[in-house]
Amino acid sequence: MVDNVGKSELFFCKAVEDTVNLCQRLEVAAQPGQVLIDQATYSALADRLIADPMESVILKGKAQPVATYNLRGLK
Repeated sequence: MVDNVGKSELFFCKAVEDTVNLCQRLEVAAQPGQVLIDQATYSALADRLIADPMESVILKGKAQPVATYNLRGLK
């Protein structure tokens, strides 16, 4: 979700919620040059991506392991 934060005189947008946090955690978990995506992203775009399933990872702030995919490219 992107939302207005502040007064109308001082307007800026801030991306918030779990999705942004998840993306940042996946970025931290990735090796240099690697792009990790989660199950939801893979499911939504599977017909357009070349991605290999990986072992689930434990991410900070998550109670359950997160299924990840190594994004190798686009179809």
